[in-house]
Amino acid sequence: MAILETLMADLYESALLPEQIPDVLARINRALDCDGLHLVGKDEDNGGVFASVVIGERIAAAERDYLAHYHRIDPRLQIGLNSPTGVVVACHDFLDDRFVSRSEFYQDFLIPAGPRYVIGGNIHRTGGKNIHIALNHLMGRPQFSEEKRRDVAKYMFHLSRWARHLFLADELRGAASSGFFALDTLGQGILILDERAVVLFANQAARRLLGDVLTARGFRTSWAPGTPLKAQFKQTIRDRQARTLPLTHPIGGRPTQLVLSLLPLPRDRGMGVRMPDGMAAVSRVLDPALPGGIGVIPSASLVVLIRAQAASPAGPGRYQRAFGLTPAEARLADALAHGASPQDHADTAGLSIATVRTQIRAILAKTGAANLRALVVLLTSLPRTPP
Repeated sequence: MAILETLMADLYESALLPEQIPDVLARINRALDCDGLHLVGKDEDNGGVFASVVIGERIAAAERDYLAHYHRIDPRLQIGLNSPTGVVVACHDFLDDRFVSRSEFYQDFLIPAGPRYVIGGNIHRTGGKNIHIALNHLMGRPQFSEEKRRDVAKYMFHLSRWARHLFLADELRGAASSGFFALDTLGQGILILDERAVVLFANQAARRLLGDVLTARGFRTSWAPGTPLKAQFKQTIRDRQARTLPLTHPIGGRPTQLVLSLLPLPRDRGMGVRMPDGMAAVSRVLDPALPGGIGVIPSASLVVLIRAQAASPAGPGRYQRAFGLTPAEARLADALAHGASPQDHADTAGLSIATVRTQIRAILAKTGAANLRALVVLLTSLPRTPP
């Protein structure tokens, strides 16, 4: 039982780490005292094989011929399809000696490769795609006993659930790959940080804008001396208040004004971080070491948008002109664009926080921004014009 539990834990883990699948299947083959194992994924719509994992030297030597021709006439696959998923079936229950003696599959392929008796079945079927597993006894060994069937059945239940996880994991990897491709090709710099303000992902634009100040897991401490950059990130993660952070950084040997928009990711109660709909893939996948590689984000907590600014901010007037704000609202918008929180502006301007919140609601209505985070992005991305 301990062996089964350990193997099944490793099996489920391999759904996210496909390179471990052959080793786990080899251990299952040994635990069941079989001479070989073959996992076959077949697309019934086009008749092709989309997956093949072979365990056992005798069987592995014949895989090439199987993929080239014999999978098309393999009677074991149809037996699996005719049985419920995850249920153990033995070929000798359906194919007697007379069938075997006349079968091209058995006589020209399977028996010359070594196997005679096979047990297993279908472990997954969806959308015309099926995964089958076959465990083998080589020539000279007996049929599978009832006791052996019971042992195999214990594994088949888990193999069936694991195969479903394989498809789900593959869908996630596909969604993540397309999502990261889109993020990586954006002109605006994007960083994703965890709750400790450690960099989890940086797209090409971010790496270009930040250059060698961006290390594998964060920022060099020598960048922008006197600027509590990491402290600002951590403060934003704690108080969930979007803010901007203007910084001067040399790009191509010339000082360049960078504007960092710090956007905390919303949290679900009891569920950690909930990513916005357009960034679902980002909540699951990341670059663990810049610039490459794919892994799993434990807790993405902050998105930082980075852009270069050619000139210094033009003041509240441009927000007043662009969105029809009142002078007071324009001053608040300018403060938010410079990284102030609503409470900061209330304290500086001598206003109550209730008044500031009323002004924020008015600005949201006039700009069309959905929330404070979206408003900060809009304000900091507004083109600079003369005051």
